Amino acid sequence: MGFTDHVKEIERVGQGTNTGRDAVVMESWRRCLDAYQLDPAQAREAVIVSETRLREHRQQAEDLVHIARSGLERLYRQVAEQNYVLLLSDRLGVTVEFLGDPSFNNNLRK
Repeated sequence: MGFTDHVKEIERVGQGTNTGRDAVVMESWRRCLDAYQLDPAQAREAVIVSETRLREHRQQAEDLVHIARSGLERLYRQVAEQNYVLLLSDRLGVTVEFLGDPSFNNNLRK
C-alpha cells in the first residue's frame, strides 16, 4: 500500500467506514483525526522538547513503556525491513520511546 492509499484509508475510517483494520488501529486513527485534528496527508514539523522535559515525560510514562515494550519490539521485528520506525507517545503526544534504525534520528527531528 502506498502513501496515498494509506491516507485515503485513514480518511475513510474517519468518515465511519470499516476498512477491515483492527478496531484498536481504527480508533487510534479516529482519535488522531478528531481529538488532535491531525491531517494524515500533511507533514508537520516536530516540536522538540528540552532534555529536562523529555526526562520528566519518560519518568511519568515509565509504566506505559514497561507494559508496551514487548509488543513494540514484536511489532518492530515485523516492520523493520520496511523502513518504519515506531514511536510511543504519552497522553500529551510527547514521544517517550523510539524503536527504529538510528539513521532515521535526524529525519525524525525535522
